[in-house]
Amino acid sequence: MKLVVKYFGAIAEYLEMSEEHWELEVSSSMQVREVLESRHPGLKEFTYAVSVNRKLSDVLTDSEENVEIAVLPPFAGG
Repeated sequence: MKLVVKYFGAIAEYLEMSEEHWELEVSSSMQVREVLESRHPGLKEFTYAVSVNRKLSDVLTDSEENVEIAVLPPFAGG
C-alpha cells in the first residue's frame, strides 16, 4: 500500500519535514499511531490526532489503496 504522511505545526518542525511517502504492507488492520511512533519515537511526547483519508481515524485497513495520513497537533478555534 502506498501512503502519503503529512505532518503539521510543531510536529512538522520537530521532524524537520512536512511530508513523507511510505510503502507499507497491511495484513488486515493496524493502528496508525503505532506505526508512526515506531518510525519516529519522539512522537510519543506529542499530543496529536490522526486522520486517514481526511477522516479522523487511527485505523488503517488493507482495503484502502492510496492513503493520505495527516498528523495533526492540537488546535484551537473560535
